[in-house]
Amino acid sequence: MIFARIAVAGAILCTLWFNGSYAWHRATDLPSQIALVALALTVDMAKVGLLPAAANRWRHGHHYAAALLVVLFVPCLAFSIFAGYSSITTNRATTTVTTQATADARARAQTAYDQATADLGTAKLSPFWKDTAACTTPHNAKQRDFCDKVATDTLAQTKALAVLNEALVVAVDPELHTLADVTGWPQSRLLLTVALWPAVLLELVSSLGLYAVSQPTRPPRRAAPVARFRHRSSSSSPPPAPPVHSGAAIPAKPNGAAGPPRSSVPAVSWPKPPPVAT
Repeated sequence: MIFARIAVAGAILCTLWFNGSYAWHRATDLPSQIALVALALTVDMAKVGLLPAAANRWRHGHHYAAALLVVLFVPCLAFSIFAGYSSITTNRATTTVTTQATADARARAQTAYDQATADLGTAKLSPFWKDTAACTTPHNAKQRDFCDKVATDTLAQTKALAVLNEALVVAVDPELHTLADVTGWPQSRLLLTVALWPAVLLELVSSLGLYAVSQPTRPPRRAAPVARFRHRSSSSSPPPAPPVHSGAAIPAKPNGAAGPPRSSVPAVSWPKPPPVAT
């Protein structure tokens, strides 16, 4: 249960971040950004807490309140899914633009490097290359123009090589290209799928997951303890009988109840007190 609660807490933090990020980029001035972020976070927290609150109301017999909370949960969930989808799409677009710019810069540098290398190869086959001793000793204007062209190509080759050494070899949306090759779907549909699926998954885990892990668990029923009743007569020894004298029976109780059983020893009555003189 502890791992499920940690996962749900992580999903809630992710949805709060996505909703806040989406709202922050929808405004340009700071007061509007703060207001939109507060609105988005309020809706997301309501989405998280509405189902547990509905379950609590239902258990206490407030069925109409529970149904109302479930109805409010649906638009909150829809807003959170849209905000998460927009945030993920925006992040993917930013990453794609940056990656595409790097790939384009490397492609331009590769093209310039190939062109400069080809021009230098052609220049080395020219008679001017031999006449000027590899452009070290030009003698006339044509040779100087030729050497200036060689110097320009050499500089372009050097700059292009520096860009190629710094620019990383990157792939733009490799997962989309792979999925497009496998499924045959257009990239627009694949982009919708790969951005919407994580948003829906996070929203469901943060809302339904909290509802699941916050339900009260009933302890297992225990067998009722067996009451052990012991009769007082069996647990305690009978009180000692009063001393009796042989020859007389024990008189009956005033309420007519029978006295204790007769003893095998002949009982006698207590001596009567002497009469009082008048």
